[in-house]
Amino acid sequence: MKRKTLCAIMAGLAMTVAAACGQKDAGTVQTGSGAQANTQESAQIANPWVTITAEEAASVCPRMFKAPDGATEIAWSKLEGAGADSAALSPLVQLNFKLDGKDFTARAQNGADETADISGMNYEWASTENVTLSAWGFGNMTGKSVSVTTESESAMLCTWYDVEIGIAYSLSAADKDLSGVDIVSVANAMYEPANEPTSDIPDDEAGSGEEHVMQTDIAGCDTFTQIVDKLTDGSGYTNAQVDGTDVLLVASGTFDNGGGSMAAIDAEVFFYKDGAPAYMGYVASGGTSYPVAVKDGKLYTAGNHFARKSAVMNDKIVSMEEAWETFDGNGTVTYLYRSDDGGDYSTMTQEECKKKFDKLFDEYLAADVAEFNAVSKNGDSQTASGTLTVYHADGTPTTVADQGDGTWVASDGAIYYLGEDEVLRARGKEDLYVNNPVAH
Repeated sequence: MKRKTLCAIMAGLAMTVAAACGQKDAGTVQTGSGAQANTQESAQIANPWVTITAEEAASVCPRMFKAPDGATEIAWSKLEGAGADSAALSPLVQLNFKLDGKDFTARAQNGADETADISGMNYEWASTENVTLSAWGFGNMTGKSVSVTTESESAMLCTWYDVEIGIAYSLSAADKDLSGVDIVSVANAMYEPANEPTSDIPDDEAGSGEEHVMQTDIAGCDTFTQIVDKLTDGSGYTNAQVDGTDVLLVASGTFDNGGGSMAAIDAEVFFYKDGAPAYMGYVASGGTSYPVAVKDGKLYTAGNHFARKSAVMNDKIVSMEEAWETFDGNGTVTYLYRSDDGGDYSTMTQEECKKKFDKLFDEYLAADVAEFNAVSKNGDSQTASGTLTVYHADGTPTTVADQGDGTWVASDGAIYYLGEDEVLRARGKEDLYVNNPVAH
């Protein structure tokens, strides 16, 4: 997976720090929460550890972990100072906590090199294991777990690296007895979806806020047809090809997108794996003005304030490019952009971000709306519930059809929202007016 950067987040400040934990003879294990990642730096390092809150930690480093459920004696801190504020790395963030009577120390640093050791652990490890952290990176986050045990004490360390953003993580523990401790499970329990960079996208439009739970029943299904046979009234389905992979899209509902063509604003994605259907992921738009679309083997979704292009990676549907806008209390807009193409967008200006935002929206508008088959076990079809005569700015009348969900569809298929000012609006289209604007 290529490195992903966020244009609205500064690349981070650098820190050349050796996080020390009190040198011991090789193989000697230190105990206590201060042992595995001691906050008392050596005489050569003057950078102090500063107490911070969980919110401050998340602001320092995106995709920050949390204290696992059940943890006690939680303490957040960061290492800052002249070294921490240089150009390559952001401050080193540390979380100390106690879980099931054992002391743990977790660390994270945005901008650290993939080979950096930020743990502060100085031991000769007796065992090394390559691991996969199922809660991180769409279940594909790889890491390493190491441990050592002597007659009197034990220590263990789990490290992983987020190549999308460039964040090094470590979780360590040291105690007289660590038998029964699964440090990888603890690391998984520390994943916090709310700290994902995409949480800046408005919840009602992101389509990926909280992790989606698969709703389609595929138990016992050997083919896509068998999945379709089990779908309930009101849902929809269609076949598509994404990145050369034949997939089945299952929507929670469908709507008439004009001319009797049924569209959807969300879809669970399935493909064949080892000869049987398997779940690949979920995509969603922000409303019926922005139905799921396909172009050049990519899935497109959008909302009033975001657009997203999704692709297949490691048998998962992932966001390969997205752009969105946010507004502060004064209505000032901020544009943000993220891509998985390997480029560095950390120094982009707001003007450049807006161009990316507009370009991705244009791609979405040029994509083909996915045409779904509406499931109706009783044979009933879905139709619009009424029409309304509205006017162009020059007074020319036209008709829009009520979709029954607060939106209206024009003859060209554009989906409009009716505002309190009795103006119909659709992205990329001229406004339509309930009252003739040129009438006297």
